Amino acid sequence: MEELLVTFIDPYNDEQEQEEAFSNILELISDKNTSSEMNFEELIPLMDNHLTNEDSKFRERGTELLSRLLGRSDEVKLKGTSIFHFTKFFCDRLSDFPSLLPSLKALLSLLRQLLDHDQGYEEVVECIITSLFTSIHIPQIAQKSREAALSLLAGCYFLSQFTNQLTKHCLDFLCDTRNDGA
Repeated sequence: MEELLVTFIDPYNDEQEQEEAFSNILELISDKNTSSEMNFEELIPLMDNHLTNEDSKFRERGTELLSRLLGRSDEVKLKGTSIFHFTKFFCDRLSDFPSLLPSLKALLSLLRQLLDHDQGYEEVVECIITSLFTSIHIPQIAQKSREAALSLLAGCYFLSQFTNQLTKHCLDFLCDTRNDGA
């Protein structure tokens, strides 16, 4: 697995090699692979050196790998408790600028996976909204990142419609945040 991770994450490798490595990693951790000895959760400790690398390109590629794997929700499914833990993980990564866009995409994928569960909306939505407004300044980030952040906010708003109390909490937070600088 380590060799596949290095092949995908190393930004100086050939794109075709990287895509082949991604396909192989996905196959190894896929829920559809009944003989799989590894799942998404077990992949994270193997990536520690890549996600904390001094070279920002390696951190970005490592985060992108996780994001792309989560984007394949038909093949990589998480338990409800894992969704919250990975939400916190990617919210923390929002402050690492090179990891910003893949982290936002990963959070969108986690919101989609959350729809398959009956609970946990409140904690996930609150964590995302708090992080979006404390870790980044949405108007000042690149267009693709801004679009992903706004899509994430829209997704949080949709999920928050399931409970009126959470909707009120989110709106209060948004209003308080906007008025802090006034």
